[in-house]
Amino acid sequence: ADLNLPMSEIRDNDKAWPIYRPLWIKYGFSEGGGFSKESQALFRSITDEYGEKRMGGMVQPTDPEWPAAIAKLEEWSDLLAAFREGAKKPKLGLLLQSDRQKYSDEDRRALFPQSNPKVKEPRWFLTDGKVAVKELQQLIDGSILGILLPHIQSFRSAARMFHVDTRWAIEQNDSQRALSNIETVMGLAHQATDCNTLVGSLVGIAVQGIAIAMLEETLVASPDFFDDQQLVHLQRRVENIDFPDWINFDGERAMFYDVVQRVYTDDGNGDGRITPLGIRFLESGLMFDSGLMGNSRFFDLGDVQEYQGLVDAAEFAVAPASLFLVASRSDTVKTYDHWTDRIEAEMAVPFWQANDFDEEFEKFLVDSNLRLPVLNQMIPAYSAIRSAMDRMMGQQEAIIAALVMHRYFLKYKEWPTSFEQLSPEFVSEFPVDIINGDFIKFRIGDRGPIIYSVGNDRDDDGGKPIIIENHDGEVRLDHFRPGEKIDQTPDGDSILWPSSFAPQ
Repeated sequence: ADLNLPMSEIRDNDKAWPIYRPLWIKYGFSEGGGFSKESQALFRSITDEYGEKRMGGMVQPTDPEWPAAIAKLEEWSDLLAAFREGAKKPKLGLLLQSDRQKYSDEDRRALFPQSNPKVKEPRWFLTDGKVAVKELQQLIDGSILGILLPHIQSFRSAARMFHVDTRWAIEQNDSQRALSNIETVMGLAHQATDCNTLVGSLVGIAVQGIAIAMLEETLVASPDFFDDQQLVHLQRRVENIDFPDWINFDGERAMFYDVVQRVYTDDGNGDGRITPLGIRFLESGLMFDSGLMGNSRFFDLGDVQEYQGLVDAAEFAVAPASLFLVASRSDTVKTYDHWTDRIEAEMAVPFWQANDFDEEFEKFLVDSNLRLPVLNQMIPAYSAIRSAMDRMMGQQEAIIAALVMHRYFLKYKEWPTSFEQLSPEFVSEFPVDIINGDFIKFRIGDRGPIIYSVGNDRDDDGGKPIIIENHDGEVRLDHFRPGEKIDQTPDGDSILWPSSFAPQ
């Protein structure tokens, strides 16, 4: 109820879900529906090294599969129109549930196209050799861990559909449709974060990455495809994205408190000890298997000899005091709140101002592995979340710089050579390199601007890319990975624009 409160207060005309729902039902758009097979038309077919056919990347106009993909997009015109309309709404407006039976009939048909409404399907499938499965199921019944998120991954499918349609719009020289498609995917990315979980936050960031790829692909292919008004509109949209605000820990906190209630005793004053059944629950790997906590750090308690001893001692009452090797309920909650509060605070600090919190946090996790099992399994994975956010923020700055330079190009018919030429006419303050907080770097190549970060070595190499060659001799551009610790950082810079950069 607490997690649903913000969504329940949204006005109906601000919700996108009522617009999406009838089309999701029509096309079986959710996972397990008929759309999954139909959408294979959006991918090119490739032959692997064993001669087997499989799906490759999204189809291009030069691929033999292109006509079939276009035919599918035409067939899905009402679905595309629904997403375009709904993505303009500020919120998705779909309430969270932990039981399929609690959804309305229409919602259930849209979200679970293969579900039989007359059959109550078990949420958990638990096996354990020492404790009855029934006891573990009773322990977790009704848990917030059971929140269903059947719609989340469908946003990726929608984004891919619009990516292909944008390629078609470019082919037809339809800049307004391409602009609408990019904005639609940006709107879908924001709506994916509505579920107040880190899973939703990370999916939203991934979908936003598709929108940025669409924009980059369009501008690189045709620098004058959009007019100045359209570029200004896109620049404002990108500038207004607040990625730190997308990272929401409310769902993770609720899940943690819920699990604590189930695996600890309660003395009536907020304290207690972990129970034998609670230890067995942690050992079962249920939280990991649920798929909801895959963004958190996990330890395989079944492989830790000390925990097996705790379980045996607790079960047979040989040494019940062993349970007190695990932190009390109060200490566990206080420690969780302390570190989660610090993680939330750190996420708001720009990368170039960040301290050594990551190392401090990792050391804490190692040192507390056995003493704080619930916390270790459920504390947010700071480094992974921070890395995903920083990569997108770096790309965000680069895309703003690219849009500003394309506006300059449209007006003056040449590329700028310094950021002084761009401010204040096109931007009030030139975008920054999140690695060091200085202005982002660029140079002009044969085919337009090359925008780059100085990279983790913080050394400006003039836009020289870091080229990686794998053991098969394949060559690729090194990815932008802020904060990654490399023993011997290769000489060169991280190319942010274009991401498909070839040396110029």
